[in-house]
Amino acid sequence: MDKVAIYARVSTADGKQSYERQIQDLTRIALQHGYTNEQIHVFAEMVSGYQKERPEMIRLLNIVENEPQTYKIIYCTEISRVGRNPKNTREIIDKLTELNVPLWIDSIKQATIESSGKRNIIVSIILQVLMEFADLESEQMKTRMASGKMKRAKEGKTSNSVQPYGYTSDSDGYVIIDEEERIIIEQIFESYQSGIGTRIIAQTLNTMQVPTTHAKRNPTKVYNYNKSIPTIEGNEIKWTDVVVRQILINPIYKGDRKFKDEIIKVEPIVSAEAFDYCNELLKTKNTRNILTKHEYLLKDLIRCGCCGRIYMGRYVLGGDAVYRCTSSLKTRCANRSINISLIETIIYSLILNSDALLKTLENPNEMLNQIKKELKQNEQLLKNEEKELTAKQKQLENLLTTMTLSANPNFSLYTKLENDILTQIDLIKNKISLLKRDIFSKITTVQNFNIEATSRDMIVKAQHNRHELKNIFKQFVQGIVINDLRNGYVLANLTIKINGVAYTNQRLKLFVYANGVRKYGGRNEKTYKYLSALHLINDPTYKNNILTTEIQDIKEEFERLVEQSKDTTGLIPIHKFYNIPKENRLYINECDL
Repeated sequence: MDKVAIYARVSTADGKQSYERQIQDLTRIALQHGYTNEQIHVFAEMVSGYQKERPEMIRLLNIVENEPQTYKIIYCTEISRVGRNPKNTREIIDKLTELNVPLWIDSIKQATIESSGKRNIIVSIILQVLMEFADLESEQMKTRMASGKMKRAKEGKTSNSVQPYGYTSDSDGYVIIDEEERIIIEQIFESYQSGIGTRIIAQTLNTMQVPTTHAKRNPTKVYNYNKSIPTIEGNEIKWTDVVVRQILINPIYKGDRKFKDEIIKVEPIVSAEAFDYCNELLKTKNTRNILTKHEYLLKDLIRCGCCGRIYMGRYVLGGDAVYRCTSSLKTRCANRSINISLIETIIYSLILNSDALLKTLENPNEMLNQIKKELKQNEQLLKNEEKELTAKQKQLENLLTTMTLSANPNFSLYTKLENDILTQIDLIKNKISLLKRDIFSKITTVQNFNIEATSRDMIVKAQHNRHELKNIFKQFVQGIVINDLRNGYVLANLTIKINGVAYTNQRLKLFVYANGVRKYGGRNEKTYKYLSALHLINDPTYKNNILTTEIQDIKEEFERLVEQSKDTTGLIPIHKFYNIPKENRLYINECDL
C-alpha cells in the first residue's frame, strides 16, 4: 500500500499558533488525491525555520534517503516551511527530485515532479521567485522582531522567556526581581567580597541543593554539555565556578541590563559599589577584603554593664560605626557606645598575641564542630519555618474557600483575617530568608575551612576573611561587658572560653581608650590603645551583667594601673598600654582607613 507524508511546521516566533491547521488542510488534499487516512504519515514540529536542528524534517529525509520508495509524495503548505533559507530549501528539493520523490506545495497547487517523472520547470521557476520573496520576508520579519524586542526592553519588559538568575517577569511582561533568587545573588556577591572564591561559593550552593537556572526552569530539557558529557538534563546541571563568575560580571545585578549595544535600567539586586568592587577583585584575582558589609564579629557577645542588655552593631557610611546598648533606643541608657573597629581590633590583637589562646588553634576541630552544630540547628529551623509557611498558605486558601461558599459572607472579617495571615506569612518569609543567608554563610565557612591551618598564621590570614574571623571570635569570646568610666576610657570586661569552657573566674579587664578614635582637639590620627589586667585589688562584680561595683572604685584601680605603667624600676609588675598599629586594625569600611 502506497504511503504519503505530510510535513507541517510552525515557527516558535508564531507564539500560540499550532501546526494542527496545516495537518488538517494537507490531509484534506491527500484525501482528495485518492489516499486514505491509513496511508498518511505526519511529520510536525514547532521550530524556527532558521534553526539548524529540525528533528522531524531530518527524520523524514533520513527515511526517504534510505528507502526512496517509502512515500509516493510529500505534502507541505508553502515553500517557506521546507528549508532554513533559499539555499537550504533548494538543496532539499533537489535531493527529493534526485530520489524521484515529489513535493506538493499547496500554496501553488503544484508538485515538483510531473506525473511523467520529469522535473516541473514551471514549479522550479515559481519556486525560485517564491524562495527569494520568502527569504526577503524572513529578513523583514527578523528586523521587525529585533525592533520589537528593543522596544519591549526599553519599556522594561522581557524580550524572551529566559531571564538571568535573580530576575523573572510579571504577568504584563515587565522584568522584576525573583525574591527567592535575590537571596542567592546577594549572598554570592557578599561571599566574594569577604574573600570566598568562586569555586567554594559554587560548592556551597550545590551542598545547599540550590537549583541552577536550568534545573529550576527547564528540569527535563536536554542540553548540550561538554565533551565528556555530551548531553544532560536541566535538573542535573550543577553550580560551577564559571557560572558564579558569570553572575559576578553581569551588570544587570547593579541595574544595568545590556540589550544589543544599549544599557537599559532595571531594579538592581546589589549596589553599584559592591558590583564594581567584586569585578575589581576578579581582575586582580585578589579576594582579600577589609570587612564584609554589616557583619559584626561580636554580634550578641557584648552586654551593657548598666542595664544588662545586649549591645548591637550600627554602621552608617560616614556616620555611626559603633556597638551600642539596645535599651538606649527607647529608655536612653546612660552607657556609652564603643567603636566597632576599635573593640574588634583589640580582641583580634589579644588573640593574635596570646600564646595560650593560639595553642588551642593547633586543634581547631572544636570551632569546626561548633559551626557544624549551628548549621544543623539552622537547617532544622529552616525546615520548621518552611512547614509553617505551607500551613499558613493552606490556612489562607481555606479562609478564601469558606468565604466563597458562605451564603452571607462577612467581608470585613474576611479582610481582617486575611491581613493577619498575610502578615504572619511575611514574617515567616523573612525568617526563612535570614536562615538561608546564615546557612549559606556557615556552609561556605565549612567548605573553606582549612583544618591544617594552625597557630598565628591562621589568625593573620583570617584578618580579612569575616566568615572565619567571626567563628574564631566565637570560639574564644564568651562575652564582654561594657561600662563607661567617664574619663575617655571604657571598661570592657572580657570572659574568655577555650574548648567550650568559659573562664568566668578569670575575666580579663580591658581599659579601652574610647576617645582615641575621635578626631578632635588637634588630633589627626586615630589611636587604638588599651591596657589589660587579669586581676585588680577590687575586681569588679556583676549581677545579671550589671556592674555592682562603684564606677569611682574602678576608676581608682585604673589610675593605679596607669601609674604602674610609668614605673621604670622593674620593682613592681608593669601593666603596659598597647598601641595597635594601623596594619593590624580591622575596619568597617575602606573609607574608615
